[in-house]
Amino acid sequence: MAERAAVGPPSPATDTSDVSFHLKPAAIEISTVHRRLAEMPAKLLSLFDTHCISRLDYVLAQITDSSALLKVIESKRLELDHYNRKMDDLKKQKEKGKKETNSFQQKFLRNEQKLQVAQAAYDSEVDKFVSVVTAIVDDGWKDLQIVLKRMLQFEHKYFEAFAVAVEPLVKAGNTLHELEGEH
Repeated sequence: MAERAAVGPPSPATDTSDVSFHLKPAAIEISTVHRRLAEMPAKLLSLFDTHCISRLDYVLAQITDSSALLKVIESKRLELDHYNRKMDDLKKQKEKGKKETNSFQQKFLRNEQKLQVAQAAYDSEVDKFVSVVTAIVDDGWKDLQIVLKRMLQFEHKYFEAFAVAVEPLVKAGNTLHELEGEH
C-alpha cells in the first residue's frame, strides 16, 4: 500500500478493497501488474530521453550550427564580391588612362586593403565551416552508433522491465485456476 500512496489514489482498475476473499490474491497481483505497467513508460521514457533523444539533439544542433555558418559565409562572400567589383572598376579606370590623382591612389589603396580584409574574413569563415563539417562527418557516425546502441539497450531494459511487471500475472492465473478447480 505504501507504493500506491506514492503514485496517487488507486484507480478503479487497481482498487481491490471490495473484492471477495477468494479472489483477493488474484486481484492484488493483477493490481500490481496494472500499477507497474502504468509507471513503466514514464521511468523508461525519461531514460530514453536522457540517453537517446538528447544525443540526437546534440548531433542535430551541430548540423544546424553548421548551417548558420553558411549564412555568415554568404555575407562575407557578398562583401568580398563588392570589393572585387570595386577593384575591377578601379583597375579598368586605371587601364583606360584615367589620371591618377592623389585621391584616386588613396581610394585604390584603401579599397585594396578592404579587399584583403574581406578576403581574409571570408577565408577564415570558410576554414571554420570546413572544420565544423569535418568534425560532424568524422564524429557524427560515432554519435549515431552510440544512439543505436543505447536504443537497443533501452529495448532490452524495456522488455526486461515488462517481464518483471507482468510476472504477478502468473500468480494471479494460478490462483484463478486453483479456484476454478474448487468450484
